Amino acid sequence: MKALEYHNKALSILLSVFGENHSYVATSYNNIGFIYFSQGDYANALGYYNKALSIRLTVFGENHPDVANSYTNIGGIYSSQGVYVKALEYHNKALSILLSVFGENHPTVATSYNNIGSIYFCQRDYFKALEYINDALSIRLSVFGENHSNIATCYSNIGLIYFFQGDYIQALEYFKKSLNIYTSLYDHNNINFASCSKTIYETYCKLLQQSDEKKKEFEDFMSQYSFTISLYDGKTSDPVQGMSRPYDLLEFDDWNIYSLENLFEKSGFQGYPKDIVVMKNGVITKHHFEDKIGCQIGIKYVGKEEKQRIVESYNKWKKE
Repeated sequence: MKALEYHNKALSILLSVFGENHSYVATSYNNIGFIYFSQGDYANALGYYNKALSIRLTVFGENHPDVANSYTNIGGIYSSQGVYVKALEYHNKALSILLSVFGENHPTVATSYNNIGSIYFCQRDYFKALEYINDALSIRLSVFGENHSNIATCYSNIGLIYFFQGDYIQALEYFKKSLNIYTSLYDHNNINFASCSKTIYETYCKLLQQSDEKKKEFEDFMSQYSFTISLYDGKTSDPVQGMSRPYDLLEFDDWNIYSLENLFEKSGFQGYPKDIVVMKNGVITKHHFEDKIGCQIGIKYVGKEEKQRIVESYNKWKKE
């Protein structure tokens, strides 16, 4: 609310100084539109984005990057609303301008290709999605080289396309390429690293439903990861007292590491009483819940030595 208040004050000043038809005023409308968009208020966001677009068209004409930016923002709203035909219309307008201004080999053009590919992905047109994401990848490789976060994002997006097509071997290949880049750029607590690791886990689980061929490879991967769990009250979604932060998950009834359905597809699962064994700061405890609970399961990188210590501690505790 504070941000909106200050941006409206700025807009008021800019209008009084420059009048309605000025690029600064268009930028101010655009900024306010972005705040509404971030709040999920798409109607207000669209209104302000359209005001910015109208001014930019008057000031710059059709063929200008700021006009392309407005088309991209409006396309983003329609995409978020699931109105994909309108989203494609505006993103294609943006792409046409960007190509004429910057040429093919420019990062902004790559982003535009990626946006369009994402819309086709949402429409489940995986062939077109792959075409546009590969166009984005080709440009980004020529501009940034291999070792860049934008390249990792492209690899992840391509991996997701193959994943939803059921081609888990190809998906795994691209997810691993993405993870290798994140490993070189960030530490293991980075959200991109964690998200990619989780996706690789999910892909292995899908593969293991079809065949045991990748089981050894999967176990090698998981030898460096620990499961985590955050627990919530099943009725209110409030954190369970003393259990609101992630713990290393060691045992959760009959759940096992080879079953995707037993883990991530039950994120937010409303369960009956469970005996849950967890470790925190080297201390293993067993919790029993009489009421329904919700849970968020994840994985985190711990390294082989730490994972071995966790397993050894658990095995020792289980014998006592």
